[in-house]
Amino acid sequence: MTGKHEAVWDWLLTCLEIHHLYFNFPRASDGDAVLIPESAYNDEWQDGMPYIDGSGMKNYDFAIALFKDFSTVPNSTENVEALIDAERIAGWIDAQGEAHNYPAFPENCTIMDLYTLPLSAGAIAAQNDTGVKYQFQFRIEYFYEKE
Repeated sequence: MTGKHEAVWDWLLTCLEIHHLYFNFPRASDGDAVLIPESAYNDEWQDGMPYIDGSGMKNYDFAIALFKDFSTVPNSTENVEALIDAERIAGWIDAQGEAHNYPAFPENCTIMDLYTLPLSAGAIAAQNDTGVKYQFQFRIEYFYEKE
């Protein structure tokens, strides 16, 4: 049986906007993307859950970070293009959610929705002399049926 992490990994590998995908620990070179699960063992129960039988709605949250070089040259569009590259990945994930094209979660987990979480501080998560990290967070809402 494939677990949730593997299912999201395999699903993201079909995104043509991602050229080099890592899990948790990237190289942090221009164009590298990383899948970062926000819950490594227990996904968060939604309010009022679980039901008495142990089943209920849960959230699997994950982030995608994209590393890009940046420019300090005036009037350059390089930084705009880098952000657009990150937004293309987020847009692909949103489009998959809207089309109900979800990762193949384990049999006892039925995905109900997938969407982008609001960004409180913008998409730039980190910056240093060598580049910038853009990061978006996503949520998969699913019904967990206790085995």
